[in-house]
Amino acid sequence: MNIRAMVEWLQKNRNNKGTMADLRRALRTETKTRAWPYLSHFCDLTKPREELVGRMVCGLYALHPNNAIQGNFGASLRTLAVRRKDPDLKVHERYLTNLVSARDGIDVCERLHFLVRMMHSEGVPIDYEKLAQDLYYWDHTTDPDRVRREWCMGYYQRREKDVPDQSNAA
Repeated sequence: MNIRAMVEWLQKNRNNKGTMADLRRALRTETKTRAWPYLSHFCDLTKPREELVGRMVCGLYALHPNNAIQGNFGASLRTLAVRRKDPDLKVHERYLTNLVSARDGIDVCERLHFLVRMMHSEGVPIDYEKLAQDLYYWDHTTDPDRVRREWCMGYYQRREKDVPDQSNAA
């Protein structure tokens, strides 16, 4: 699977409304075949994992074409929580818990659609190349929890810009 080439192609075609409409259809099982002509350039459609990851990433990009080197999906979810002024990040923590408790790659893919729509409404960028890599290796390596832990670290890691300035405190 050529993830980098796929994301570059998505960025070049982001303004092609017909292509983006076909790619959004990839998110639904009933209409996923509309995306196959595009996906066949980047992944082997006879390999279920590649086909699923390709469909999901292309479909999600077509919903929210705001790609940026942001970090993993956990970091994007944290950005969403901060933009929505979630105190202590607790409200959005349940979304993270829901994602990392997914039993397999198919399950996590089904849970992403809702969150990407929320990120679209708040203008939160997603690193689609990293997302594709993470989905591909969700439960595929010798360490099946690696991606789950990385998403948690991306969400919980403190960033100075998230912490209020304490220099004027008495």
